[in-house]
Amino acid sequence: MLYVIDGTDHIFGRLASRVAKRALEGHEVRVFNAEKLIMTGDLDRYREKYEEKMRAKYAVNPKRGPFFYRTPDRFFRRAVKQMLPRRKPTGKRALRRVKVFIGVPVEYERLFKKRAQKVPEAYKDRLLTSKYFYVGDLLKLLGRKPRKYTMRR
Repeated sequence: MLYVIDGTDHIFGRLASRVAKRALEGHEVRVFNAEKLIMTGDLDRYREKYEEKMRAKYAVNPKRGPFFYRTPDRFFRRAVKQMLPRRKPTGKRALRRVKVFIGVPVEYERLFKKRAQKVPEAYKDRLLTSKYFYVGDLLKLLGRKPRKYTMRR
């Protein structure tokens, strides 16, 4: 089964866990509008936390990692990846079933209009705090550059 999820106003971690679970069950999952996902808490605290991670020195070859993605689609996909048993074949297959997009690409517009849904367990209505921010805002502060897309027509 194919799940088409509009990420607008969904809570980042809760949605990532639901997406990982559905992918492990064998379903295809498409998440759109990744830049409009919500993270709860204080924006400045998260910015400091991620900047500290990026400044840290690692005893590895920089070409092999660690990588800090600054685009919302890759940032969310990495969160889903960390929730999967990614070194096992089941986890690798599950991750291949997950696709995440910034906005809605042209080739998916029709599918998005027909089948986009919300995940009630991860939607903003269940938010108990008033402090939240969008993932796109955090990544802009961390140095996100606009990404040029080459869309197939």
